[in-house]
Amino acid sequence: MIKDALFVVDDFAPHGSSREVTTMHDKAERLFRSGGNLGGRSRMTADTSLRPEYYPRGLVAASGEDVPRGHSLRARMVIDEIGRNDIDANKLRVLQVAAQKGLLAEALAGYVQSIAACANATDLSAELHRTQDQLCGTFTGDHRRTPAAAAALMLGVNQFLNFATDIGAISDLNAETLSDTVRAKLEIQTAVQANEQAQEDPVTIFVEAVPALLAAGRAHLTDKDGNKPGKADRGADTAFLFGWRKRERETFTGTRNEWSPQGDRIGFLVELQVWLLPEIAIAAINRLLGEQGRSLPIGRHTLGKRLREAGWLAETDKQSFTVVKRADGAPQRVFVFEHSKLFPPGD
Repeated sequence: MIKDALFVVDDFAPHGSSREVTTMHDKAERLFRSGGNLGGRSRMTADTSLRPEYYPRGLVAASGEDVPRGHSLRARMVIDEIGRNDIDANKLRVLQVAAQKGLLAEALAGYVQSIAACANATDLSAELHRTQDQLCGTFTGDHRRTPAAAAALMLGVNQFLNFATDIGAISDLNAETLSDTVRAKLEIQTAVQANEQAQEDPVTIFVEAVPALLAAGRAHLTDKDGNKPGKADRGADTAFLFGWRKRERETFTGTRNEWSPQGDRIGFLVELQVWLLPEIAIAAINRLLGEQGRSLPIGRHTLGKRLREAGWLAETDKQSFTVVKRADGAPQRVFVFEHSKLFPPGD
């Protein structure tokens, strides 16, 4: 990757078959995760010795119609959603003319020279790290990396504004106003990104997918004896919410309505608790997500750990995030949820 420079990726717009879309997202993840982690890619020569690793040393800026998937991947990015009317065409035209005249390149060259002079005279790297750490407290985020990424951008803006005031291009007051404007914009962006990022959290995906699966008839719950679940705490027969459908059946005496389960059984509804069978539930959710070109990116153990940390599990034991319950005539290792939490009243 280009050192100490901006590396631009234009128009990330996955399209085509589900496999082609997934391939594009995989490539995007490799690029952005490597840049975010400053991690090189190991390769071997023909004699199995390791080739030298090349580490990302530039800044990646990308445009596109979609955002790469993944909770932790998005945390390594600062995402700015630009609408149709967000760009002032007149201001853009002025900048394009300035670029054609070489004025932007001239300004950047002067900035780079000033940075080089400071680096030679002071311990600039340590100073910049200290300033970035201070700026981190300004921003919030669902993931620890988000405030750091926003702080890095804010640091870059402030450094350039310092250069602009030093050469007399703008006044101190204008520089302060611009800095405050950028800071406010980044604060809004990180707050919005935190909300969007939460939707990519595997815990959120799991707990939202379970009721959706059942309501769509893609899976079902039974009571602990393997029969249609009871009324739970809603005061009415709501078996359809738990993956059951009423069907007409012809009998010798006429037509009769019967409830039948849909899809795989992913757990049990027992009094005011829901006991989910982890592997079966995860497999059913991944089938649903697979139709959207997505998947649950973690396994049972890690999911259980995160569910407990997020306060979702009603019971756990010391060695595991699951609990053994007797259901359908046999011991079952299950995730235990409060019914009212997994199926909030009014939903």
